[in-house]
Amino acid sequence: MKKGYRLLSELLLITMLCGCNTKKVVEEKAQETGVTIDVEAVEDENPTTEPDEAEQKEADVTVEPTPEVTTEPEVTKEPEVVENTTTTQATPEATEEPVEEPNYEHGALIEDQTFEVELDGWGQITFASYLPKDENDDVTFLFLQNGEIVNCLEDGSHAYGYEQDKFVSVEAIAFKDCNQDDFKDIITIIQYERSDKSTYNTVRVYTCHDISVEFQRDLQMEEYIAKQHATDSIQAVMNCLVSYPDYQYSLLETDIRMQLEIIADHVEEWTDLIEEQYQGFYYTVTDLNHNGRLELIATICEGSGLYSINKFYEIDEALDDLVVVQYVHDEVESEPDLTYFFVPVYHDPSNDTYCYIFNDLLRSGAMEYYTGKYAISIDDDKIVQKFLAGKTYYYGDEDEVQIDCKDADGNEITEIEYESMEQSFYTNYESGVAAIDWKRFESVEEVANLGRKELLHILVDSYSAFETIWE
Repeated sequence: MKKGYRLLSELLLITMLCGCNTKKVVEEKAQETGVTIDVEAVEDENPTTEPDEAEQKEADVTVEPTPEVTTEPEVTKEPEVVENTTTTQATPEATEEPVEEPNYEHGALIEDQTFEVELDGWGQITFASYLPKDENDDVTFLFLQNGEIVNCLEDGSHAYGYEQDKFVSVEAIAFKDCNQDDFKDIITIIQYERSDKSTYNTVRVYTCHDISVEFQRDLQMEEYIAKQHATDSIQAVMNCLVSYPDYQYSLLETDIRMQLEIIADHVEEWTDLIEEQYQGFYYTVTDLNHNGRLELIATICEGSGLYSINKFYEIDEALDDLVVVQYVHDEVESEPDLTYFFVPVYHDPSNDTYCYIFNDLLRSGAMEYYTGKYAISIDDDKIVQKFLAGKTYYYGDEDEVQIDCKDADGNEITEIEYESMEQSFYTNYESGVAAIDWKRFESVEEVANLGRKELLHILVDSYSAFETIWE
């Protein structure tokens, strides 16, 4: 089985910290897998009948008239508020050079499918839908704030599987939690016309995580919805997704299911850090050393200095217990921040060792920040942490910043050398990127109130997203 299917599209949006040609990697991977949406699965579901007017405009929102505009519009409709909006984890200041904003070409605003909505990590935005610029193009979905484009879900180019079909209309838009992580996702239902003039609906689902605020298409979920012929309405989609976790579980091999059940049975053990958490308790299921025995990784960030505490567990060789893995690192070293959804990975074929690159952000008062770069690997059933380099920011008056970079031996290096330090360490290694899906608990009570089946579904979702894509 191929894991991480739903995260392949996400990799197009990240910049590899290790210098890999990520776009090339993903394009090759997508070509290998042939990922498409099974639109024929819905072909027989009333293909020629136009939907009810009420269903055509379904969006679970309260609609008020939209004022006439000349540029990016300001709309006054407000969708249904989804409960449990959560503050995202603090992240380091961006240091990259600003990127020139792309020029999205599109047709007229679709006023009755444009909404004001509050989204996790984004705040209040205008979700704006636009008609195609011409009949060969597709719909455009943009996030607007104060009239400015801050995000693009669809840029008017045809999405997976619909290149030969003509866009007809946006049937519905809703903001729902589709993957049971308590964060709003985005559902769109779009109608297309085939060359024989018959029409069909297709559902696109964009999921969001609390750490990574970018919305990405969940292709596996979309394919499941299409196969279940649940494309007529938002309610049909939500009813279909009730059984989606069971579908995910059924795709796993027997020994993987068994290991996930063992992890679920030990939940009280691996959640012992929750009461110490400062900005959330995060956990994920992985197979870092690709030995077929799963790991459960737990981490918290505590105190105003943003100190991370990490714990690693692994299924034992007998595949019947979850055991703590010894964490080897210098006691004076900080533990890196692990909650990245994509991390560079290096593989040494000579001894089959995998090294994952993580960063660490520390704060020392208001005027000093420190970032460290670390490699994490599993060696002889131990988690080994290796410090690669560090960078310190000193903030002075009038926003003056002094930056000092040093390697693991304390020698001064340039910022460019710091950013590419892992490449000098792992010159002869295979390189790639690992996708890691972090989940979150807020409290001991949340764990106690979570049923075993629901927890198992969450663990399955996390493990299914784990994948390594090689350059």
